[in-house]
Amino acid sequence: MSKDKSRTQCQQQAVFRYTWPGKDESFICLEHAQSLRNVARAMGLHIQLIPLSGDEQATASCSQIIRDKERAEKGEVNVQKIQPTHLGAG
Repeated sequence: MSKDKSRTQCQQQAVFRYTWPGKDESFICLEHAQSLRNVARAMGLHIQLIPLSGDEQATASCSQIIRDKERAEKGEVNVQKIQPTHLGAG
């Protein structure tokens, strides 16, 4: 099976950590956290998003894999302009 070379790792600053069932803990940016929470809710899962400390944010980047075409169509998201409160509680 060949790898899709049009996929790369998201380079946005991570603002949360989370654990998907059966996977290791990962870092995630706000944009992908919102998508992840929507997918989890649709599946009936609860995903806990734990805010990163300032020190963790300084060194962590989002671990999500994205398609280059999607990134080009959407452009880069400025995480600083989005308020984390939009995620709401569980």
